[in-house]
Formats: sequence, C-alpha cells, structure tokens
Amino acid sequence: MSTRVLTRMSGVCMLIGSILAFAGERMSYDYAQPTQNAYQSVFYVPGKTLVFVGVVLVLMGLPALWGYLAPKTKVLGPLAVFLTFYGLTTPLTAFPLQLFLRALSAHPEVQATITAVAKTDYLSGIYLLLGNLVLILGVLLLGIALVRTRVLPLGIGILFIIAALVKIPDIAVPPLTLFADLFFVIALFAGFGWSGYWLLRQGSRQEQSQQEVART
Repeated sequence: MSTRVLTRMSGVCMLIGSILAFAGERMSYDYAQPTQNAYQSVFYVPGKTLVFVGVVLVLMGLPALWGYLAPKTKVLGPLAVFLTFYGLTTPLTAFPLQLFLRALSAHPEVQATITAVAKTDYLSGIYLLLGNLVLILGVLLLGIALVRTRVLPLGIGILFIIAALVKIPDIAVPPLTLFADLFFVIALFAGFGWSGYWLLRQGSRQEQSQQEVART
C-alpha cells in the first residue's frame, strides 16, 4: 500500500472519528442541563458508544502524525504522539467500567446506602485520573511539536495547546469542570478533525503529484 493511500486513510479515520467522538460526548452528557447522575440518561450508552468508535478511528490516524513529526523532532514529536495515544485509550478501557457502574447505580441496595454521585463517579474518577494527566501532557506536547515544526497548519497546534490547558481545571477545579470539559472536547476534536482533513488533502496532493510526474 502506497504512502499516499495510507495518508488519505489516516485522514479519513481521524476526520470521521473526531466527528463521532464529539457527537457522542455531546449526546452522553447534557452540558446545558446537567443532572446529578449522568449515568441515568437514556443517551448515555449510545453517546459513549459513539465516543468509543470515534476514539478508535482517531487512534488509527495518529501514526500518520508520527510519520510527519518524527523526521522533524526526534524525541518531542514521537513522545507526544505516544502519550496522546495512551491518554486516548483510557476512555476506551474505562467504558466497560462505566457500564458496570451505570447498572450498579440503578440497584436499590446501592441507592439506599450511598449517594448517586459517589456510587457512579468515585471509582471511574480514580481510574480516569491517571489517563487524563497523561492525555494533558501528550496533547500539550503534541501542540508544541506542531507549532515548532509547522508540518501541519499552525492553528492545529494552537488548538491542541488550548485543549490541554482547559483540561487542567477540569480535573483540578471542580466548580469549573462543566465548562472546562466542554471547551476541552471542542478544542481537542476540532484539532483532530482539522488534522484529518489536512492529511486527506495531503494524500490527494501526493496523488496529483504522482500523476503529473507520470505524464512527463
């Protein structure tokens, strides 16, 4: 399989994955009218399923960014992509745990002993904390690498830096979690979506260049 085909496939995966993941996040949690227990929403499972599929597609496109960054930055680029990859896998592995907690939260005996927030958020919160910290570092380094190398449009790197910075209040300042998470999701998947579109266009340019060479 040629490089241009892999580039285009990576772009398509990242672009579609970003759209699905963003739509799933918006579906699974109502930012306008947050409830005490998001697990009880009828849209929670369908939304998280979209996030799962979307993140998998984004992960499939990440090696293409590695390929563009590695020649320019021998350490920073590959390290950033690796940490971002690891950080993004956390929601995937947490999904079965969240489904279990959703079922647990509906059990009468559990409802009679602990609060709705504690029974659904505590365990998954601990599990996701490390992944979120790694994701913040990875996305921040990815943004810095893209800004320094300019192998992709400058705006993509800036979006990743913004995503990393607004994610910090999400895990450190509970009163700001609602809005910080919303801006994080927007900036992160806008950055990945733009990256996917750029890779798709780049693959098309490579194909046009090869056709022009073949004519001469």
